[in-house]
Amino acid sequence: MELEVEKQEIKRFLSLKDHDQLEAFLEGWSAQDLAMLIQDLEPADQAMIFSAVDREQAYETFELLDLNDQVVLIGVLRNRQLQLILNDMSADNRTALLEQLETDQLNKLLTLLTQKERRVALSLLGYPEDSIGRLMTPDYVTVKSNWTVREALDHIRKVGEKSETLDVIYIVDDTGYLIDDIRLGEILLAEDHILIHDILDGSFSSLLVTDDEEVAVRAFSNTTRVAMPVTDAGGLLLGIITVDDILELAKKKIQKIFKN
Repeated sequence: MELEVEKQEIKRFLSLKDHDQLEAFLEGWSAQDLAMLIQDLEPADQAMIFSAVDREQAYETFELLDLNDQVVLIGVLRNRQLQLILNDMSADNRTALLEQLETDQLNKLLTLLTQKERRVALSLLGYPEDSIGRLMTPDYVTVKSNWTVREALDHIRKVGEKSETLDVIYIVDDTGYLIDDIRLGEILLAEDHILIHDILDGSFSSLLVTDDEEVAVRAFSNTTRVAMPVTDAGGLLLGIITVDDILELAKKKIQKIFKN
C-alpha cells in the first residue's frame, strides 16, 4: 500500500514537471522498485525518472527492464543519460539489447560507447547467435604467474570491484594467453612471498568462444566452479561465463518450450 501511495506522489511530480521534488523523493529507491514504477508510465515520464535518479540507480534499473522497454527508452532518453547507462551496463546485458536494434539504432548507440566498451561490444556482436561468445563477459580478474601472492592480492583489491565474480582468478602470460585458474581462497591462504606459479596445479577447464550454448550447459553440469574461462582456438583468454548465465539460459529455453 505504501508503494502505491508513493507512486501517486511521483506521478503528481511528473505532471507538474517538478524535477527537484522528484529527484529528492527518489533518492535511495532500489532499482527493483524503480523498475516496477517505470512499467506503469509513459515513455516521456520514464525518461524524466531516469533524469532524476543517480548514475548507479539509472543503469541498475535499466538492466531490470524488459528488452522491449529498453528499446523504447532508447528513443526518449537524452544522449548523455543513455551514454552513461550503456557504458555502465554489464557487457552481456548490453549485448542482448544491441542485438534487438535496427542497424541505424545500433550504430548510434555504438558511437556513445567509450573506445574500450565499443571494442567489447563489437567483439561480442561478431559471434554466432547461439555461441558462448554471446554469453561471456569481459569482467574478470587476471594475474601473472610470476607475481608473488602479495602482488596478486594487491592487484585483485585494485581491480576486483568490477569483476563478475572473484571466486576464481585467471592466470595469464604476458600476451593474455590462459595458463591456469585458481580459487581466490588458495591465494589468500598462501604466504605473501610465494610465487603464484608455485601454487598452481596446471589443471583447468575452459570453453571455446565458438562453442554453442549446449556445450556450456554440459560443462557446468560437470564442475563445481561458479565461472569458466572462454578462449579462442589458440588459448587466448577472451572472457568468462558464469553459472548464473547458464541458469538464465536454461530458464529461457524452458520458457520457449512451453510457449511452443
